[in-house]
Amino acid sequence: MNRNSQLTLFIALPLACTFAGTFDVRAQEDEKAIQYKDVNDTELVEMELEELLAIQVVETVSLRKQSIREAPSSVTVITREQIETSGAQNIAELLRLVPGIHVMQLTGDSYSIGQRGISRLSNGRVLVLVDGTHAREYVNGYTRFSALAVSPEDVQRIEVIRGPGSVIYGAGALSGVVNVITRDIPSTSQTEVSANGGLNAVQRSGGRWWQETWGNSRVVYSSRNRTETMGYRFGASFSDSPEWPNDELPDTALAQNQPITGPSAYALQSQVTYQPTQKLDIDLTLSNVHYENVGFSDISNFSITQSTNSVSATLELNRAELVWPNLDFSIALAGTHISSEFTRTDVNARNMKTNSLRSLSKLLLSTFADHNITTFAYENILSRTSEFFFLPDMIAHGIILNNDLFLIDRKLLLSLAGRYDQILSRESDFGNITYRVFTYRAAGIWSFNEDHAVRITGSSSFRPPGPVETFMNVQPTDIASSVPEGAPPPRYIVGNPQLRPEKLNNIEVGYQGRWRKQFQADLSVYGQDVTDLTENNRANALPVFKVNRFNYQQLGMELGLTYKPSNQFSTYLNYSFVYSSDTESHRRIREFPAHIGGIGARLSPAPHTRINVDTYWVFDYSPDVSQLIPDSEPPVSIVANEKAADQMVVNIRLGRLLWNDQIEIFIAGKNLLAPLRDPNQLRMYPIYAAQPIGTTMFIGLNLTAN
Repeated sequence: MNRNSQLTLFIALPLACTFAGTFDVRAQEDEKAIQYKDVNDTELVEMELEELLAIQVVETVSLRKQSIREAPSSVTVITREQIETSGAQNIAELLRLVPGIHVMQLTGDSYSIGQRGISRLSNGRVLVLVDGTHAREYVNGYTRFSALAVSPEDVQRIEVIRGPGSVIYGAGALSGVVNVITRDIPSTSQTEVSANGGLNAVQRSGGRWWQETWGNSRVVYSSRNRTETMGYRFGASFSDSPEWPNDELPDTALAQNQPITGPSAYALQSQVTYQPTQKLDIDLTLSNVHYENVGFSDISNFSITQSTNSVSATLELNRAELVWPNLDFSIALAGTHISSEFTRTDVNARNMKTNSLRSLSKLLLSTFADHNITTFAYENILSRTSEFFFLPDMIAHGIILNNDLFLIDRKLLLSLAGRYDQILSRESDFGNITYRVFTYRAAGIWSFNEDHAVRITGSSSFRPPGPVETFMNVQPTDIASSVPEGAPPPRYIVGNPQLRPEKLNNIEVGYQGRWRKQFQADLSVYGQDVTDLTENNRANALPVFKVNRFNYQQLGMELGLTYKPSNQFSTYLNYSFVYSSDTESHRRIREFPAHIGGIGARLSPAPHTRINVDTYWVFDYSPDVSQLIPDSEPPVSIVANEKAADQMVVNIRLGRLLWNDQIEIFIAGKNLLAPLRDPNQLRMYPIYAAQPIGTTMFIGLNLTAN
């Protein structure tokens, strides 16, 4: 039986995708579609319950809900079951379950993710969303995973686009998109309480060093009114991620316990939903996150204190059957205010305040008896920094058109999408920089039956330079006060306003299939051309740090296998390979691990008992890194970090369900092989200042009361 159904066509897209990807801008986003356009009513009636449960629906790829086998891009879904049993403390750790994602941990709370042979630059090349709303800071492109307003317990699933995502989400999606989708408000009143804590351990030259961690704590109350037209949720959470001390950290600092208190975050969140009819849905979410961290510089022997407060509000309205039955409309507004204070022991405090506002409007049109779906969307982003070294403003506009057409009795799906972006970046002391970009995606998907589908896709994406890469001519306030009267003020010139946008063109072939409802396979083979990647200036021509350094050609493959013979047992295997070479010299480039893999199993050997084992490894990896050398000229040396070569992470979690499965007590261990390795080999992030990430053992409790 064909389960592709109410997907629909495409209205001719006058944007020829042969423009193969020159571009220059940024924009974005996705939102939740109102109805499933995958399976028509007749098919639903004919399907058995097991078949209905097996239908995996995604909403991130095309701005609407569709079967994962009809998605025009490679996509992986981390399910609620995987999240519950993983023992992950934050969203970044969960991403190790996705084929081809490189997750690096720099410090107690600092993570960087890379995908498909492209890494580094914090998280600026993989876009992270929470319910379709940006989770990154616009000034630096960074996503602070430990300070998100949502914890793993709040998440229903995570959808990951493996590969270019700019045609839907704009500039932040060069090599992928991560959309964290939170749980719906339950139909009955519910209280949830969770807490965990334990110890961190890492080897030092004087022996193993232990430090307690309070982990994550969370309290959430949810309810609906009698008619279930209105629901609300209120929650509070706390997370603690102590820093990992390395051998360069003075013992006196350890004894004082001041410089390494590590990050902690407090979050408050509320959500109200109103659905007076089946055709109208309004959702309002408010959150406040306060984040504090005291770190230590092992180069200059000073401590750095950071205090950040983030307040955000999101309003989303979905209206089905607007004007006529085949037209749906949605609009989402998201506003964020971020205020940060940085204090160093040897200088005055420095503040940063940023306000951003983003809107996304979307129309979804179904025509020709549900053989054709057209999605039109407009996105606008405003960001302004009112206090910092420099005061950049950003205005971004994006226009998106996506068309899907079903042919040959719905066995063939042709999908065509294009997006035009214009980004204006206003630098405080330099002037205006404008980027204009067109990106595309063209895909053909052939469904042999409801179990097997093949796909060929061509797409492009881009990432323009961020304000922290282009700003220049900055006056440090802590030094200016000591300048003699009449002398010119000192300036730091650290940006490069001539940076070009990074660009990527990709072609891939994919397969999605399952056998006997137990075994599932996801395979993608791709080739891509990456130009103008931005990295540190190899020539050390300070004070300009960033240049367009790399042009890549890459070949790669990603494989995900899952076997689930029963509800008591499932296992998975992930593996990815990428080969990168310089476009001109054809020299192999090892900035990204050539091999990334994972094997895991979830089993229930006895009633109400759950055991989970996850392994994750990377190898064949030798990135060039920047190393600060005090009192030398130049002060920065760029060398290959061979010690970053191989990493393996093993996590185990054991849980016991009690009281009609409303209480779970669990113990977990993360990175359990760390005691067997040299501390230098535990530095996941390819810079020498990275901390060796050791073992964490913790115990926790989850309670749900209806």
